[in-house]
Amino acid sequence: MLVGLAVAATAGCATRVLPAEAPEHGNLAAVAADHDVEQAQKDSVAAALPLVVLIEHARVVAVDPIHGREHWSLPLVVTGHPVASAHTVYLPVRGQGVVAVDRQRGTTRFVTQLPGEALTGLAVSEPMLVATVLDPRAERPAQIVGVSTIDGDIRWRRPAAARLGIPDVVGEVAVVGIGNQIAAIRLENGREVARLDVTASSQRRAEFERVVHRRGMWFVGRGTRWIDVGTRGSGGESRALARSYAPAFRTVDGMDDGHGDDERLRLWLRWSSIDATPRDAILLSRRAVIAARLDRDGQPVRPRWVHVERDGEFVAMEVTGRRVILVREDGAIVTLDDDDGHELSRIDGDEPVQGALVLGASAQPRGTVRRSDDPGATDDLRRLLGQDDVRLLPAQRFAADLLWRSDDPRVRAWVRELAEREPVGVAESAAALRDHAAALVRTPWGSGSDADASALLSSLRARPRFGSSTVVDLDQAIRAAVRSGSPDVVAELGALLLDPGTAADDLVRIIGALAALDDVRALESVSTFVARYHADAQTVAESTALHSAARLLFQHADDAQIGRAALAVLLRVVNDPLCDPSLRTVIVRGLAELEAGAAGDVIRSVRG
Repeated sequence: MLVGLAVAATAGCATRVLPAEAPEHGNLAAVAADHDVEQAQKDSVAAALPLVVLIEHARVVAVDPIHGREHWSLPLVVTGHPVASAHTVYLPVRGQGVVAVDRQRGTTRFVTQLPGEALTGLAVSEPMLVATVLDPRAERPAQIVGVSTIDGDIRWRRPAAARLGIPDVVGEVAVVGIGNQIAAIRLENGREVARLDVTASSQRRAEFERVVHRRGMWFVGRGTRWIDVGTRGSGGESRALARSYAPAFRTVDGMDDGHGDDERLRLWLRWSSIDATPRDAILLSRRAVIAARLDRDGQPVRPRWVHVERDGEFVAMEVTGRRVILVREDGAIVTLDDDDGHELSRIDGDEPVQGALVLGASAQPRGTVRRSDDPGATDDLRRLLGQDDVRLLPAQRFAADLLWRSDDPRVRAWVRELAEREPVGVAESAAALRDHAAALVRTPWGSGSDADASALLSSLRARPRFGSSTVVDLDQAIRAAVRSGSPDVVAELGALLLDPGTAADDLVRIIGALAALDDVRALESVSTFVARYHADAQTVAESTALHSAARLLFQHADDAQIGRAALAVLLRVVNDPLCDPSLRTVIVRGLAELEAGAAGDVIRSVRG
């Protein structure tokens, strides 16, 4: 809930300069009333008609993305990103102008001359269009302007003492970022009615690029950091999305920030209908599109589908209901099904485009929906990692993130293999991807949250007590340890392995979990286990845990340091005349196989 601000007597008139800093005042939530419900329903019906507005070099073309029919075209040079209402498309054009075009017929409703170029952003809430403009020649180059959508007349203008961000409009107000504050301006007359400071912490010093209103909540931010504006002066809750793949991408649900190369790298988010936490993401990376499920913290959990374009690049993407509409650099329009990524349609293009505005939405809700994850998506991600194309690097990083967060250790092993790939003779993009994978393997894995990891560690610490009638079931906890994402489980599993009260069946499960985790930090406890019980015939007879432990040590025999220590333990055990015969057989065979292979020198040096 946004901090309350009531309409205040301190609001300035339309001619006053909008200050870069001002005291907090007013009630933003009160003045940002929703639109008339009946009119909003009529507008939603009109806005549901699909349309893609292609921005070419010196022309604007509106195309039906389903049937490929051209609705209209106009000879305009667009310099900023257009916006649209249910009936009109507003295009910022060269020469400090805005052209209002009828959405369906393509007729020009009006042309308005602005006091600067609308390079920053437009927002519309009929009957008012709000533009933040920039004129370097003016004494105060930044202004916010209110334009009537009825006749195109400028109703008010407010010069600003600092550059303004991209605004949003809701109900009766336009909200805009100015410096480290956000200000609410009444649409009717341009009077400032609310001001909120969102610089409560040192992490929020950067100026905000955009204000966004979603599902009754306000967000301000830029890049990958968006602040849910909550309490007076606090700056609300900050939501930083992602690891290293995200800084290049815009993270605003259903909106573009502009044309050019940056729009070829976009991260679209679906906000939850419950608490505005993103639940799904679709990443556009020039040639590749990856759809993924997100956890409650906004981190990628698992892939849903992958699409890689055979040739050419995408310059724009939008998600409308269950359709993902992509516009290629040659003007082609590709539509994918958001459920599983299969191609619904493809319309050929013939002219280069700089970007596009995709209009029209499904009548289905935009909130979280239940989907079955595509079991082939992980294989698609692995194939994506194998392609050598610098244009795919952001998508490949995202793919590596998703694979590393898999609960399946075999899938995570692909990232380990990528991190260990030989760097000699590889392309720069491949080296960058390898470095990213190497950084990932030093971080927590799997899909478990911090709370899940904490609960799991508590379960693993519930040791069986001698003489107690209470049975401690560790099966589920041991299974969960493999997907926990917490390195601390390695130490806890090792402690359980050495606990004399651990049941024989649990010993087998623990060794299996440590083998799946493939973490060299487990070798010390495994070596101690083998050394402690190698002559205990009862332990050998109860389970295969000792045999499995010896095989696990052999798997890491080629490690430069820990592997040598593990081999030394195995050699001591096999030379002990009291060693169980079956265990000795396993160790002798393992040593022979290693000595005949690449690790032969290591074994001989340890023996020597």
